[in-house]
Amino acid sequence: MLIAFVLQIPLAIHGWPWRPSVIQILCGGLLLAAGSVLNLWASGRFTQHDVGICPFSHVPRLVEDGPYRFSRNPMYLGMVFLVAGTSLLTACPWNLWTAIVYAIWLHLRFILPEERFLAGLFGEAYAAYARGRGRWFMWL
Repeated sequence: MLIAFVLQIPLAIHGWPWRPSVIQILCGGLLLAAGSVLNLWASGRFTQHDVGICPFSHVPRLVEDGPYRFSRNPMYLGMVFLVAGTSLLTACPWNLWTAIVYAIWLHLRFILPEERFLAGLFGEAYAAYARGRGRWFMWL
């Protein structure tokens, strides 16, 4: 995520002083708030169920409550929201490319391998869980 933020710097500097529109402030603030809430809520559920937060760490059980009712990857979704929100609050909507590239990287580098890992660990229980919600959000 830090790399995605750093990649926003050139356009953010070019756009200085920042003059985000009301819409950019509202949307960017909403994305930052949603990303923060998702990450805190999801990590809290992991802590409550004694599941490791780091990828491929200790997973004694599937977490299906909280934000995991709507997304198989709410922490990744939250991180993408944080990157996207920052690009809007700095009045650089062109920097949304960093959120898109970051989402693709997370998908390929973590989400797909984690799904294989969890399917191997939990078998049909994970398959049933995965059928009930999208990788990113609901049906997506």
